[in-house]
Amino acid sequence: MSKASKRVSAASASQSDKGKTATAGKTAAGKTAPESAVPEKSSTEKSATENFTVANAAAEKLETRKSGKAKKPFFPKKAMKQSLAYLSRYRGLILLTLFLALFSVAATLSVPLLVGDAIDLLVGKGTVDLPKVLRLLLMSVAVAAAGGLAQWLMSAVNNRITFDVVRD
Repeated sequence: MSKASKRVSAASASQSDKGKTATAGKTAAGKTAPESAVPEKSSTEKSATENFTVANAAAEKLETRKSGKAKKPFFPKKAMKQSLAYLSRYRGLILLTLFLALFSVAATLSVPLLVGDAIDLLVGKGTVDLPKVLRLLLMSVAVAAAGGLAQWLMSAVNNRITFDVVRD
């Protein structure tokens, strides 16, 4: 940390201490005042915050000029590579998880379609095809159960992968 950054940090600490005592919201009796009674920041406190932001940006520019290098945006490539290296041993389980997720979503989306088809068979008076309606409703219950089972298996596989990666 450069000297300029340290000075800016010290100035901000003293500003924040002043702000705390000025807006603490205590009454003369020592009780906490309601939020509406707490005064807003004064214009000098607001300008001090803006000045701090400007000073901080200036300090960063000064550090960049001294070192000759601009700060790079943070992207943890090394951490990502290490994570993928740990997960490469579990490629089969990860593929199983993806398949179970796809099946679960397909099952979840197909239940309303099956119920809608069953409702369509109930439209006309005297034209109700009860065996088809019951078959569609039973099929929707079976698909919903299969989707729930897929979600449960997917969470079990994900927990297993997580446990094994942490243990390794």
